[in-house]
Amino acid sequence: MAGGTEKHSQCPLCGGRLKVGNTAVPFVFDQMVIVVKDVPAEVCANCHEPYVTGAVTDRLTDLLNRLRALQTEISVVSYNDLVEEPAVSS
Repeated sequence: MAGGTEKHSQCPLCGGRLKVGNTAVPFVFDQMVIVVKDVPAEVCANCHEPYVTGAVTDRLTDLLNRLRALQTEISVVSYNDLVEEPAVSS
């Protein structure tokens, strides 16, 4: 799932064509399940395996740490809703 991809690159699993899109990524911990929807990724048109960039992986790690602190059993969130916008000072 992680790793950089180039435009029109091929899936390392099946050789299919990667297309820019979004995916849902499930994370299962000991007593917690977190599903992050709308994650930007390149998705294989053949096997549907998603590949995300390092920057997206870093952002997911930050989001997971924040969500794990809530200690809920199941969380389903949108990646776009949780990306923090820079603060604007007046």
